[in-house]
Amino acid sequence: MEIKKYVGEKSGLRSLDITEKLLVDFARSLEINEEGSADPKTQKALAAEVSQIRSTRSLPTFLTYCREGEFEVMSRMGVQLQQVLHGEQEYSWDSDIEVGDSLQYETRVAQVMDKRSGSSGKSMHFIVLETQFQVVKPVAKKIGSSKTTIVYRE
Repeated sequence: MEIKKYVGEKSGLRSLDITEKLLVDFARSLEINEEGSADPKTQKALAAEVSQIRSTRSLPTFLTYCREGEFEVMSRMGVQLQQVLHGEQEYSWDSDIEVGDSLQYETRVAQVMDKRSGSSGKSMHFIVLETQFQVVKPVAKKIGSSKTTIVYRE
């Protein structure tokens, strides 16, 4: 399968309105409080703490929530998810996302590296997907980016 031809391919532009419920639900799923601590706490204490979250400052992996573009691009490439191994996830933040922000993001295939097995002749592809994030309202600002490396074995 020739997947190097997809380098530069982009997903559709996606939007997400940031609500307090979205940030609180994400924090609860990770058991994170406003200081970014994952220390074990009672549900009541945790609920009180996460209700104070108004930005992504204590949620460094929040951009993981926005991965639909990655799956869209992989589908177009013909990548079968059962043959995918998640290799690495990296985040770069320029600014926090806050309640009330309207976020836009787009994913592109940044790089494809191939390695062929000598014994089986099968290929492994290392696919790097980059997503750029920006707030478009109330005030336009660059948020940052995420980089996902997956290993795809044919």
